[in-house]
Amino acid sequence: MRITVSIKLFLSAPAVTLLLVSAPAFAINFDEATMGDLSNLFTDPNEFTLDPGDNVFVAEQQGNDFGLDIDYFTVTVPEGATLTALTLDDYEAEVGNLAFLGIAEGDTFPFNFDAPDVSALLGGITYGSDNEGTDVLPAVATLGGAQGFAAPLDSGDYTVWLNQTGAPSTATFNFQVEATPEPPSEPSPEPTPDPVSVPEPGVAVALVLSAGGFWTLKRKS
Repeated sequence: MRITVSIKLFLSAPAVTLLLVSAPAFAINFDEATMGDLSNLFTDPNEFTLDPGDNVFVAEQQGNDFGLDIDYFTVTVPEGATLTALTLDDYEAEVGNLAFLGIAEGDTFPFNFDAPDVSALLGGITYGSDNEGTDVLPAVATLGGAQGFAAPLDSGDYTVWLNQTGAPSTATFNFQVEATPEPPSEPSPEPTPDPVSVPEPGVAVALVLSAGGFWTLKRKS
């Protein structure tokens, strides 16, 4: 606390404003190591509602030989927002130890880990250290045999499965959400001017003839 106060004393007002503007918005920051294990049951995943900004999940998995640990959790992309990116911020594992992320539509997962059905997945990816720092959502969307989708993902419920069959590993995923901009309102139509009254042809001829007759009558007098 003393450090925080000291920093504030030495920062000028413009600098403080800049820090506040540039700081990322963390809607969710979940870490299994400090907040408890994610669900191992595909029928009863943990539930999280994502907000615009960075939604970070740090999850640990390991295979049967090390005491099986898999993870299922549901993320809800709210109305008026889209999931624009899914970045693997970090992956800690033995060299060459790969893991898998699968995603399905809905608030439960369609199968247990030991009876996989790729066709029931919306998408998925086998990932490792080579994927660190990259947005894997486009690759997830094109998993062979899966239903597939076009990124970004619209509002709705999506359940994630994290699986790894080797020694313990830790994956940090950032679910990045953006609010959908509202379409611009259409301009109000220009007011329609009152129509100009134009005499019908018969009326115009009658007026001309009347004027001519008056002129003739005047000349005769």
